[in-house]
Amino acid sequence: MTEITRLRNGGDKADVTPETRHVVERLTGLPYENCWR
Repeated sequence: MTEITRLRNGGDKADVTPETRHVVERLTGLPYENCWR
């Protein structure tokens, strides 16, 4: 949930932590970059 809030508040996808990237990809089955529009 923290990642969603961070992105909604103008955070850059390039600033994602490796741990967050891994969790998002494991939960969604998609590359991190494809999860956010």
